[in-house]
Amino acid sequence: MTTAAQTRPVLVDTNVASYMLVRSGEQRALWSEHLLGRVLVIAVQTRVVLLALPLTNNWGERKANRLVETLEGLPVVPVDVEAQQRYVALSAWGRRTGHAIGQPAQVADRWIAATALAHDLELATQDGHFDGIPDLKRLPAV
Repeated sequence: MTTAAQTRPVLVDTNVASYMLVRSGEQRALWSEHLLGRVLVIAVQTRVVLLALPLTNNWGERKANRLVETLEGLPVVPVDVEAQQRYVALSAWGRRTGHAIGQPAQVADRWIAATALAHDLELATQDGHFDGIPDLKRLPAV
């Protein structure tokens, strides 16, 4: 039986999207099973990181095209005014509290967290620096 929570979209973090779309092996199988039946969406930041992979890793045309085709079928959550406001608040909070999400290297993940918060989405991630962010809903990691 499908629950209401299972029909709500899940924002897939870049690391999980990479496991599911690019890599092979145990993590791919575990996440695919864990998210089976869920509506998956990605943030703009995840999309651009994944689109850069073929260029930075010298992929062949066929493999690169397969990734692009897959991404075209995956909805992207927009960076709207609410997400921008959440990003600003999250940046300030992270710096003020010393939380990892406030570090300069975490710009993309701040945007992902802000997107999840702005759209009230659960986040599928394995990254620990999302731990402890107020009001951020996370799926249990696999």
